[in-house]
Amino acid sequence: MIDRLLERFPVVARVEGVSYLVLVAATLLHRLGSVDLVALPGFVHGVAFLAFAGLVVALHQRHRWGVVLTVQLLAASFVPFGAFWADRRVASELAGASPVSG
Repeated sequence: MIDRLLERFPVVARVEGVSYLVLVAATLLHRLGSVDLVALPGFVHGVAFLAFAGLVVALHQRHRWGVVLTVQLLAASFVPFGAFWADRRVASELAGASPVSG
């Protein structure tokens, strides 16, 4: 049975990934001389990042994930498109490709 934290992981990972890409785009537009659009995407991404990191840590504790997997998932949130990789990694682990460990 999948618990609620695991059910929320894909949504949180995708929101974090999209907010990161929007923040990068807003930053590039700002540097190109456009209006300052960074404040709102920055706030949204900050909240999404904290939710993602907190969820990864909570899942690590609840499911006894290995340190390597946990660090990989957290590090992925610092790379554009990394949260999408993290979502796929957790989904493949849950699908039975291999036990969730690190």
